[in-house]
Amino acid sequence: MILQEQVKFNTAYNKSQYDAEALITIDDFLIILTKNKLKKITEIYVLPKIAGKYEAKKIGSLNTQSIITGGDYDPDTKLLALTGTLFFNEYYILKIENFNLEVKKDYKIDMYEIPIGKTQVEAIKIIDSNTFWITSEDEKSSSSARLMKIKL
Repeated sequence: MILQEQVKFNTAYNKSQYDAEALITIDDFLIILTKNKLKKITEIYVLPKIAGKYEAKKIGSLNTQSIITGGDYDPDTKLLALTGTLFFNEYYILKIENFNLEVKKDYKIDMYEIPIGKTQVEAIKIIDSNTFWITSEDEKSSSSARLMKIKL
């Protein structure tokens, strides 16, 4: 996958702008959500679901004011749920209702702290509009790795 905007690769950890952190599907498209550590926004790229060689097309961004670590989308409720962090010591669920690829607007983003402590939240799965599975990992041992069911 190639991103039009990426003309060089910055390996400095806190300056990376193009880390793909969430992959969701909407209709006939794969949606890539980035973790932009420099600007603390999430950029949205789209690819067709059909096998082939493509250039990912940027279709917008979300002002998450955080660093995204995972995501899920429910097509029935049009709910986009993300996990994110500000400084890698507290994690949040970000809910965006009525999300779709056709409407280009500033979405209202509701942010809820995850009571998980110091760990690394990696993924989210929507159960319903107020209930989610959250997973975390621990880079040094498995003592902080968790699977949690969160009800908001």
